[in-house]
Amino acid sequence: MKKIIILLIIASCFILFSCKGNNESIKNDEEEIVDPYNIVSYSYPYFNNGMSSIHPIHFTLEGATFDCQIEYGSFDRYNIVKKSIFNSNEDIVWTPVYILDDYIFQELYVNKIDKTYMDVIIRMDDNIIGFLIIEMYQIEKSLYKYETHTVELFKEGDNYLDNISLEYTLNKIEEAKETKIDKTLEEIKSLVYFPFGETFNINEGYVGIFFIFNLEGARFECSTDRGSFYSFNKTNQVSVDSNSLLSWCPIYTEDLVKYEEMHDKNIKKAYIDIIIKMDGDIIGCAVIKIKYLGDHEYEAEFVSSYFSKIDDGYKTLTLNKVNKEIKKMKK
Repeated sequence: MKKIIILLIIASCFILFSCKGNNESIKNDEEEIVDPYNIVSYSYPYFNNGMSSIHPIHFTLEGATFDCQIEYGSFDRYNIVKKSIFNSNEDIVWTPVYILDDYIFQELYVNKIDKTYMDVIIRMDDNIIGFLIIEMYQIEKSLYKYETHTVELFKEGDNYLDNISLEYTLNKIEEAKETKIDKTLEEIKSLVYFPFGETFNINEGYVGIFFIFNLEGARFECSTDRGSFYSFNKTNQVSVDSNSLLSWCPIYTEDLVKYEEMHDKNIKKAYIDIIIKMDGDIIGCAVIKIKYLGDHEYEAEFVSSYFSKIDDGYKTLTLNKVNKEIKKMKK
């Protein structure tokens, strides 16, 4: 009878959350517009080492100049150029690979950097009127994509603000990068829901921690280094769709013998690694940590995530990239 009641509670919770998920998907109908002024355009938003020519980026704002700076790569294929000023509609090229003194430098690849930014201060008549940020990130070993991160003009109505300092603008650029990261983390956290709370005790009749993922159209590939996703056998890997109920169990049965791995071996923590896919492509990852508190009591904690959205959907990430990020989360 007790098992039937628990199953009814789980089913009710699953139905309620599924309804909630359909009404409150984190992917809003109104996507954030990062370039409301249509300043940035790309002839081809990719760079590949095998290209015979680099497809330029264009910034268009009549009368403006664009003071550009990059940390990695170069504005010139045959020299190292980190800073350059461009006029409106002028060709802007960025390359992660450049030649210097007959040597080929692959700065990002050598330093294992898979993302960098172009910071751009927009000026008109020597006055700072705004800024924009271009993000260049690695899709594969020799393939990079350009993406507009932020565009902001310092305006009040139709007029530009006066006396905007360089220090203020540089601070705004850093804030824009951090804000977008923070927003992304907040959204990925909402993907995981614990219907019965984040702590449980086997002595109180619970078999494990239950959780539900919610992202329409996504699939979640989960693996754990301790315990099992099912109590009746040892299962370290599962793959589930959005709004599916999943459990992590510290105690499981194998060959008719019950094991409580963390309790028996005095192991204090376990991890659930989550790789998130959409239409077969990897779009993010996350980690849940399970802590053993003693006396058969366990607690689940959402640790962190690496997850990023773009205007028309989600970025495609490599398996190598998400594995590196998962490793960082566990440190």
